[in-house]
Amino acid sequence: MADFTEAIRLKPDFALAYNNRGLARLHQKDDQGAKEDLKQAIRLKPSLAQAYNNEAFSRLLQN
Repeated sequence: MADFTEAIRLKPDFALAYNNRGLARLHQKDDQGAKEDLKQAIRLKPSLAQAYNNEAFSRLLQN
């Protein structure tokens, strides 16, 4: 988690770091943080298919 946060601090437009931190937050049961990170990954790089997949997975877990 700390490494992804540091990567984002150094490069705020690093979509893959947001995606990966979102996954880490899902594993930590931080649903809101995961949702925010995954949406940011999609905003930054709309072609990042795994971010869409992970965002859908996070919605599935919330239900």
